[in-house]
Amino acid sequence: SIGTSHAVRVINKQPQLNYQYQNFAYNIKEGQYLIGLPSNNGADVLSCTNKVFNSSFEELNLVAAKRPHTESIFVPYLNGERAPIWNEAATGNLFDITRVSSRESVLYSIILGMIFNIKHNVSVLEELTDFKAIGLVGGVTELDGFPQLISDILGYKLYIPVMKNAETLGSIAVVKDIELPREYRIVEPRFGQSYDALFKKYLEKV
Repeated sequence: SIGTSHAVRVINKQPQLNYQYQNFAYNIKEGQYLIGLPSNNGADVLSCTNKVFNSSFEELNLVAAKRPHTESIFVPYLNGERAPIWNEAATGNLFDITRVSSRESVLYSIILGMIFNIKHNVSVLEELTDFKAIGLVGGVTELDGFPQLISDILGYKLYIPVMKNAETLGSIAVVKDIELPREYRIVEPRFGQSYDALFKKYLEKV
């Protein structure tokens, strides 16, 4: 889920816990545990960007769709950070700005930083439990340039519920054993453009 903050979660049969990652593992019903990691930073990073750069979600959406070249790295810990680093004093940082950097490339770096932070937590979740696809909810799914970029960077097929308030209703359905209508917009990852090098640079700055 990507709202003001973000979180990654999986329902698992075992309560997987890792002291280093400090993940949560809530017993939601017999034999089912909600395992995941919470972050302080999600789409709030985009809202802050709009204030600082006098941009808009429409402009950020166009940048996410256009994907301009960038070598800059943005670490998005604007609100301190829980997972993956657990440091309330952490701050946001923009690295590797040069004379050829443009407004578009800087905005794109910030967008990538937000998604790389999510990828970092998804990578940790991969070590805790198995999953093959991701259900994505949150306001960013309404910006058509973002879901494909998120899928490409994470490397997973995305299932985006058509139903409003799907996250809340889904939680109720799991606990109460209720079947809800399942209608999704599916986004498949495209592997033509690799983000591995930029993500490696990002991890070196974290």
